[in-house]
Amino acid sequence: MIGFGESHCVGHQFWHLHDPKNPKHNPELLKEMGDPVRKIYMALDDAVGRLLEYADAATTVVLHCSHGMSTHYDATYCLDWVLRRLEGQPKPRMRTLLDHARKQWKKLPLRVTELVADLARTVNRLPDASDRANRLCFVVPTNANAAGIRLNLVGREPQGKIQPGEEADEFVTNLIADLETLVEPSDGRKLVRGIVRSRDAFPGQSVDLLPDLFILWNRNKPITGVSSAKTGKLIAQDISSGRTGDHRPGGLFIMRRNGVPAGTTLPRINDEDIAPTLAACLGVTLSNVNGHSILRSGDQ
Repeated sequence: MIGFGESHCVGHQFWHLHDPKNPKHNPELLKEMGDPVRKIYMALDDAVGRLLEYADAATTVVLHCSHGMSTHYDATYCLDWVLRRLEGQPKPRMRTLLDHARKQWKKLPLRVTELVADLARTVNRLPDASDRANRLCFVVPTNANAAGIRLNLVGREPQGKIQPGEEADEFVTNLIADLETLVEPSDGRKLVRGIVRSRDAFPGQSVDLLPDLFILWNRNKPITGVSSAKTGKLIAQDISSGRTGDHRPGGLFIMRRNGVPAGTTLPRINDEDIAPTLAACLGVTLSNVNGHSILRSGDQ
């Protein structure tokens, strides 16, 4: 088993050169250095080809590309402002100063920021405990493909404000309704594609370690701000992100195996089906898993 991480990294960092529609696309830079995404994909294709030279016709081969890449747009940078507006909470002075410092930090040369990079990351990760204590909910860090909201629950958070159970469920219902009204100020398109409750998607004993809500944004166009009847309008001055590309749903699962004719279209497979399928190739049945093998019993 071998994994290649290069396509992941180049997709996050250089998608703006690959995609001419990206707001950060730079034709001059593209002409000078070429398309890094295309170069990496071609190199990976060559690497897979060289690996296949060592596999005879009887060898089962599986190629899994876990997800695709596309241009990264989101409204996570506006979410804290939205939650404060919905609660009627002002932004604390310290948070305002930190936001201003982050904007200035992005303008500094790399040779300067690298000198104190560890310290900067530590400060950036520090939660504002005093601010959170007065909130009903707050934004928590997540991967860039979704935003995370955590409720300030009594008995779970240091200074909880919302009682678990019926009160929390009513609050979440109203919050979801409010978030679903958010639109892009420039053209009125809806910004929220979906909202997932972690207790529904990831049931288990560790669910309280996760954000309570995951916000999925409509990411097909740039998001310049947010607007709704309850929050008013925010036009952001800086919508830049460290990642110009990010994950999108869907990937590739390709198999070469005796008993599976060439050109066969495999059934749709979820990520949790991959381990049971690989185990089935080895004659092993996995127990206590969510997925299942896509191979028929005769193919195993």
